[in-house]
Amino acid sequence: MNKKTTLLLLTILLLFLGCNEAEVTPIAKVKVEVQEIKKVSIKPKVIKEKPKDSFEWNSSSNAYISQTDYDDAMEEYIKKKYPKKLKTYRCNREKARQKEIKNNTKIIDDLMWQDNYASKTIKRDWQGAKDYCKNLSLVGYSDWRLSNKSELKSLYNKKDKLKYFSSNFYWSSTPSTRSTSRAWIVYFNDGYVGRSNKIDNYYVRCVRTEH
Repeated sequence: MNKKTTLLLLTILLLFLGCNEAEVTPIAKVKVEVQEIKKVSIKPKVIKEKPKDSFEWNSSSNAYISQTDYDDAMEEYIKKKYPKKLKTYRCNREKARQKEIKNNTKIIDDLMWQDNYASKTIKRDWQGAKDYCKNLSLVGYSDWRLSNKSELKSLYNKKDKLKYFSSNFYWSSTPSTRSTSRAWIVYFNDGYVGRSNKIDNYYVRCVRTEH
């Protein structure tokens, strides 16, 4: 073995021993403290409902209000704000009411008859005719009914006093005694009085008794 080879081997051996003797710095241990989680009680927030706003009618309101309710509200308002004009308002209101009665009804023999455009256009079956009159609210009254056979026949004899009527069949409230499926009708063309099936559609005219 020559001198150069010997030196090379010694150098490699020293390097190898140097690497094995190198100190390795240990990793420091870190102490981690775990904090206990505290329970926090959260009370739910109670939302109080706001009181409902009272309804106040105005020109843009969608709610339905009858003419009678509107007139009463106006009278109460004028009574509080303009008491000196209350008498004038009541006078004008009564004039308007009488005009409405004249344009929508006809009083014949102590009976107030419906006499408006609906009197010559509304058609129902027998039960529908009775329900229509029962639910009718007209000129401030709600006690309307379908007339009986005698009343309707009497009205035909004085139909020239009416403004609106169809020359066709009108229902009466009188049922037939021969058949439960039929009721009496009056033909306003010639006064014929007969019976028809309750499911048929005929014209309707309501009446109320003047008290």
